[in-house]
Amino acid sequence: LIRAHTLTGKDEYADRAHAGYRAFHFLAREHEGGVIDDQDGFTWLEEYIVTSPNHVLNGLIWAAWGVRDYAVYFNDGHASTLWGECLRTLENNLKNYDFGFWTSYDWPQGRDRRQPIMPSSIYYQQLHVTQMLACYNLAGKRFFLDYHNKWRKHLDSQWGRTVSQLWKSYFKLRYF
Repeated sequence: LIRAHTLTGKDEYADRAHAGYRAFHFLAREHEGGVIDDQDGFTWLEEYIVTSPNHVLNGLIWAAWGVRDYAVYFNDGHASTLWGECLRTLENNLKNYDFGFWTSYDWPQGRDRRQPIMPSSIYYQQLHVTQMLACYNLAGKRFFLDYHNKWRKHLDSQWGRTVSQLWKSYFKLRYF
């Protein structure tokens, strides 16, 4: 919507961007239109609103980028603060998505340790690698580049690919 407003100058796109951004003012568990979870003092932007938040990594990052765009374009203080909170959440929690040889698609264990762990597909592993580099370019924080390099090595490892996809197959058969 921001890009549409930039290209066309039509206020209806800015108005819709403002309306959409309202979801980032509310906790999902307290407001039907909210997308935020505040587990352990961190700010999570949820891709899926479920009873036990599952903290989908790529969804958090896509949403955080949208928040950043909104902050920059509209010079919005709330969005700027939220962007910073998302960076802090990622910095302190990326380790929870790292198996040491592959990444996890989500992290539902943050709320419920009994939840099973689902490794990423090869597609999402590639996406996580790309998102880490983009986050580094947007935020300039070294830890993003470190994760990019680490997860890139995982992606290039035949052993990591094989083990993760066997595990993922088991997960799908067992839980879906």
